[in-house]
Amino acid sequence: MNAPAELSAQARNECEQAVLGAALAYGEVAPELEPRDFHNKFHRRLWAAILDVQRDGLTVETRIVAQKLNGFSEENADYISDLYENSRGTANLLHYAGKMLGRRISTGIGVTTVEDVMSTDEPDLEWIIDGLLFRGGFSLLSGRPKSGKSTLARNMAAALANGDEFLGRTTTECRTLIVSLEEHRAGLKAEWLKLNKPTHGRVSLSIGMPEDMGQFPRLLAETVKRDKPDMVVVDHLGHAARADDLNDYAKVRAALEPYRQLARISGAHVMLLHHSKKQGGDHGGEALGSTAITGLVDTALMIGITSERREIYSINRHGEALDKTLLDFDKERGALDAGPTVEQHKDREREQEIIDYLGDQSDGQTNMAIAAQVEMSPNKVLKLLRRLCEAGHVTLEGTGKRGDPFLYSISDPIG
Repeated sequence: MNAPAELSAQARNECEQAVLGAALAYGEVAPELEPRDFHNKFHRRLWAAILDVQRDGLTVETRIVAQKLNGFSEENADYISDLYENSRGTANLLHYAGKMLGRRISTGIGVTTVEDVMSTDEPDLEWIIDGLLFRGGFSLLSGRPKSGKSTLARNMAAALANGDEFLGRTTTECRTLIVSLEEHRAGLKAEWLKLNKPTHGRVSLSIGMPEDMGQFPRLLAETVKRDKPDMVVVDHLGHAARADDLNDYAKVRAALEPYRQLARISGAHVMLLHHSKKQGGDHGGEALGSTAITGLVDTALMIGITSERREIYSINRHGEALDKTLLDFDKERGALDAGPTVEQHKDREREQEIIDYLGDQSDGQTNMAIAAQVEMSPNKVLKLLRRLCEAGHVTLEGTGKRGDPFLYSISDPIG
């Protein structure tokens, strides 16, 4: 058998870059390779750090690997980013690693135990919006045209600039970049003037499309690397993805992957605004196009709109999902934020039904009688009656014993 041909310096360097890129971008660490197998000195240090992360039982992520490196220059940081962004994927990982070793590598999938996973000290997620959006995360905000997606994004950016509560959640004061690919500069000015909230220079805007949208993912990555925002909002996905068929799972996933990678490597949270289907849907099925869109993101925020109200809810991979919540929209100020949950709103309407019924009665009524009249379950009515009694709107009489049932009567209308 002939000995493998010696790699040229350029070919070896390309193989080393491919192996490092696969580890940094996808967490796939080529087996059998040791730092000494890398000719480039910085590659050697970087691979040693990657192996240290793996031995610690941690997920190989760029920020964790960077912490393992004992000091490196800004030039090295940019080089690591380039390795991540230009990763050739994992399909030919063993091929590149084998060329470095001069022999073929064959291996199965990586396996660990539950105990090993449980015993490792994984760094906590850093929440920008508590339990909803985190640093390095990737999210979707979807809604029908004119449902308030851009308005919600502006209100979110203003809240983050001040560290104010948003959607009922605490936030971390941070900087946001909003990329408005469709908006007109004069229109955006009018909306921000209407909102009239201080942003302290922590909200940056990019208005309009580049001449070649095919270069947009690269240009955005360069901008994020330069300006280092904590939150990036791209309005909207249809232009950013450049997929010729949003219903094609493979094409959509490939088109969105650069934005997910941008979030992971930069540490910024990246949010894409997107349109929902006219016919609606549920549990993320509202988003226009393939299920790859909601499947790829860490958080999907879905806005629903009717003639009477707007609602929002979330589907989360991590954290605490947002229950269906009414959105309070002040059109005059361009302000949009969370009101009560849909269930809380329904309970208030049900409470008012009970109040209206009791107000028409001359004497006290039992829980069962009330339930029959308002067409609710006795258990639900009992829960609402207890709340109305605590609030002082309903009076309770009787001991609840045979011959002396609990009777409820109106004491005060709800204000």
